[in-house]
Amino acid sequence: MSGPKPEGLSTAVLEALFTQAPQGLFLFDEDLRVVRYNPAAPGVRGLPPGTVLWHRLDEFADGFDDPDLLRLSKQVLTGGEPVRDRLLRGHVPGDARREMTISISVFPVRLDDGSVLGVAVVQDVTERRRAADRLDILHDAHRAIGTSLDIATTADALADVVVGRFADAVTVDVLDDAHRGFQLNEGPVDADIPLRRAAFRSVTGGHGLIETGTLSTFPFPTPYTQSLLDSRPRLITCLAADEPWLAADPDRARRLSQEGVHSLIVTPLVVRGAALGIVSYYRHRDARPYDEEDLALASQLAQRTALTIDNARGYARERAVATPSSATFSPELPRP
Repeated sequence: MSGPKPEGLSTAVLEALFTQAPQGLFLFDEDLRVVRYNPAAPGVRGLPPGTVLWHRLDEFADGFDDPDLLRLSKQVLTGGEPVRDRLLRGHVPGDARREMTISISVFPVRLDDGSVLGVAVVQDVTERRRAADRLDILHDAHRAIGTSLDIATTADALADVVVGRFADAVTVDVLDDAHRGFQLNEGPVDADIPLRRAAFRSVTGGHGLIETGTLSTFPFPTPYTQSLLDSRPRLITCLAADEPWLAADPDRARRLSQEGVHSLIVTPLVVRGAALGIVSYYRHRDARPYDEEDLALASQLAQRTALTIDNARGYARERAVATPSSATFSPELPRP
């Protein structure tokens, strides 16, 4: 059985690489201009060839900011060390709403005539990076949450971990009975049971719709009351202006619209079947919608937070029993 002739093999292999390789391949000259590339490369699919060929990497991938990349690529061509697995975060060219993380490696190729070209190998590692980010958040939450027997401090610790990384804004609302140390019953929480705002945090600063420390209730039916009723989280991937539940909560609907919130997660705080409150995560600056993986992380964060809040509730109860003269409730009663 005869195969391809040796003289035609290199051309065939080169053609296959630039048409079939799953990674992005960019061949560039001494001026760092792309002379050939894989059209299926991450971030350039669908871009007209004229926007890539004979342009520098930073000219068609201007959403990826790395001031050292061009300098390092130039050094590679002049005998410097290859660049290996350098991570860049940015946005897909032509779609500023889609975030992307790529890994780029650069090495030289010397031709028969003595000239040197550079090869950049680009991989889309967005999902891998997001998974690593989620693990980092969970690790930081386990270190930060659980160091205090104060409900407000616990809620602030959660906000410190997630805002700017997992959420653009977060609210923590805890049943007033839990704040006061009462034993909580298993099962659904009625919509008219008051909750106290334990924490609010946003990347934009400012105050939430409800002042921290004040009591409020959530109108019914909304994702908040539904989570309190069945102790299940709610994921709203794309918040539409005509969501039926928004009509039941017009003040919050106006605030969400003003802030540009497009995706949110509501997770109940549950311990041994008893709901303690809810945590709500919002995205308005981060263009990525929440997904099922985010919901799983939010649920894990809620579990950690709920355990610590329940410890704080038990501590408040024990303190009240030990000092009955200053207690605000009778320890014999499960709730006021």
